[in-house]
Amino acid sequence: MLSVIASSVFCSSYIAAAQPYLAAQKEDTPFKIEITFIEGRNRNVSDARVYIQEYPQYGTNPPDGSYIDLNDAFYNDDPYTGIWKDEITIPSDTIQVGEEFHACLEDMNKRITLACHEMENADKQRAEKLTIDFNNFP
Repeated sequence: MLSVIASSVFCSSYIAAAQPYLAAQKEDTPFKIEITFIEGRNRNVSDARVYIQEYPQYGTNPPDGSYIDLNDAFYNDDPYTGIWKDEITIPSDTIQVGEEFHACLEDMNKRITLACHEMENADKQRAEKLTIDFNNFP
C-alpha cells in the first residue's frame, strides 16, 4: 500500500513539474504559413519566392537556393496534379495573434513583387493558409 501511495505522490509531482515545461514548449511552437500554388494556363512566373513583407528574412527558402522553381515543382509530380505546397516557418512571437501582415509573391527572374496578400495571425496554434491560384492571378 505504501508503494502505491509513494508512486501516486511521485507521479503527481512529476506531472506538476512537467507542466511548465510543456507550456513553454507549446509557446515556442513556430508560426507557420501553409502555401498552396495552383498551376494556371497563363502562369508567367518560373522562379518564385513568397516572403513576409514586414519580416522579409522569412520566406520560402529551399535548402538549395532562395526560390522555388515552379516549372519543376508543378511537373515533377507523378501523376501530375498542378498543385505544389510549401510553407514559411517563423519563430514564435514574431507575429502576434491578431497582428496583420502581408505575404508577397516575388518573381525572382524579374526581381519584382507581383502581389501581396493581407493576412492575420488568427490563432497561435494553427497555421495560416495562403492559396496562390495562377488561374485567377492578378
